[in-house]
Amino acid sequence: PSQAKVGEAFSMCWEVLNRGRYHDQLNLAGAGGGNFLWAGHRHCTLQVAPGELHKVSYTLVPLATGHLELPQFDIYSHRHRAHVVKPSSSAHRHIFVKPTHLQ
Repeated sequence: PSQAKVGEAFSMCWEVLNRGRYHDQLNLAGAGGGNFLWAGHRHCTLQVAPGELHKVSYTLVPLATGHLELPQFDIYSHRHRAHVVKPSSSAHRHIFVKPTHLQ
């Protein structure tokens, strides 16, 4: 999402599709996001068959308001010996977190 409310959980999901003809092993590593509580594995290894789609979901709870930097993820392919997604190239790096209104 582009916005959230402090203290209210939202999901963040990565979809990983192996478009190649060979099996691949991917390492996912999450870092940063100190203004959020996390639910989900920050580091995991996926075995991805050709044509197979994996979804990796995280639940985040914002702890502060304002324009916050989201956790960053590095996805490394063992087959290609290269980073598929580098932390610095993640598309959506920030989210605006609104305060909750007291009732």
